[in-house]
Amino acid sequence: MLIRKISERRRQSRKKKRKLLKWAIITTRLVLTFILIVCLSFVIRLVVIRFIPPKSIQVIKAQITEIPFTVNSRGIIFRNEKSYNSSLEGIIHQVIPEGGKVKKGEVVAKVYNYELETELKKRRLEIKQESLKSHLFLLRHGSRIKLRDKILIAELDNNISLFREKLLSFKLDDAKGIQKKLDELVLKRQELNEEKRTYQSEIANKIKILEKENINIYRSLEKDVSYVFMADCDGVVSYYFDGYEGKLSSDTILKTPLWETPKIEINPQKIRNGQRVQARTPVLKIIEEPCYILTKVSSDNRDYFESKEARVILFPEYHTQISASVEKIYDKGYHSPELLVVLAGQAIPSLLTKREISMEILLSKVSGVALPKSSKVEKNGEVGVYIVDKYGKAKFFPVSVKIEDASQFIVEGLEDGAIVIKDTANIKEGMEVKVEEQEDRKY
Repeated sequence: MLIRKISERRRQSRKKKRKLLKWAIITTRLVLTFILIVCLSFVIRLVVIRFIPPKSIQVIKAQITEIPFTVNSRGIIFRNEKSYNSSLEGIIHQVIPEGGKVKKGEVVAKVYNYELETELKKRRLEIKQESLKSHLFLLRHGSRIKLRDKILIAELDNNISLFREKLLSFKLDDAKGIQKKLDELVLKRQELNEEKRTYQSEIANKIKILEKENINIYRSLEKDVSYVFMADCDGVVSYYFDGYEGKLSSDTILKTPLWETPKIEINPQKIRNGQRVQARTPVLKIIEEPCYILTKVSSDNRDYFESKEARVILFPEYHTQISASVEKIYDKGYHSPELLVVLAGQAIPSLLTKREISMEILLSKVSGVALPKSSKVEKNGEVGVYIVDKYGKAKFFPVSVKIEDASQFIVEGLEDGAIVIKDTANIKEGMEVKVEEQEDRKY
């Protein structure tokens, strides 16, 4: 019995030792595996650092300069336009071209009716020929009448002499016959004179009618063949018509604000030089200055527009700009996010066919460095950028933001020539970087 108990205790002791040994082996294996993983990761990191090049990035070289601060907006053009209609049909000759400036009283254009002019000149030539023929006919008829009258006078003289002889010789019967002939000759002379007066009167009336017609043609050549357009005011000449003439006038926008911007669809038609125009149709228009541009801007920029400084408006699409003044500001209230601003400036020839235009309004010029919004970083509540230090690593650099908009921000605090990382999406402090592209310009 005692031997059995001792044997059982030995067996349990061996079993416990085997179990402890098993856990010791498992623990040793886990520790060795962990050590191996740590060693491998360290080796891999060394290999990566040694053989994989640093991340390639795009950078910008900081330039401290005076940077324009603009706001982009959409504007509607309002202007006073005076249209001129042609009083006759014809070919237009543009003395002042499209976009040319004109003073009051200057000749802008002319309309010629060459067909009517040719027809009238042809008729004047015909009248002249008919008048010459009439005078010639009158002269010839007068000569014939004079010749016939001379013959009758000679015949009368002969018959009178013969009548005297018959009376002196008392041949009364013969004298009566001669007297009868004398009466016939006198009657013929009277008829001849009446014919002369009638013919002269007819020819004179015909010549009078021709002269009157010639005077009317001369007047028509002055009035109906050509028409001259004189400027009634100073302004800019335009030959484009789009149907909005008078609808988007200066008086309209200066009196009534348009919070809901109208949809404008235009297909301007141009009256070209040498084109045939119809009577009583618009041929040209003179646009008076200034022109007005209505635009919506953020009320955050209220101070800029309420100042009396002149504003520069840039039209990037047309590579041009104008100097303008703020004519009027329509405000729904200080809690409204928008302002309606009316800007007054000169008319630009390239914009005469436009009623709606994209533009940039220069608000101010700021001294600093312009950077893209993608380079902006906020770290521990501080705004800054990542720059590339002398060791080729990314380094956080705090800056002071002066102005920013949707695409860029202007900062101060950077040194001139500092290398700024353009896109900081995957950049971390101390990361070794390789400069891929350097933009040596302002953003």
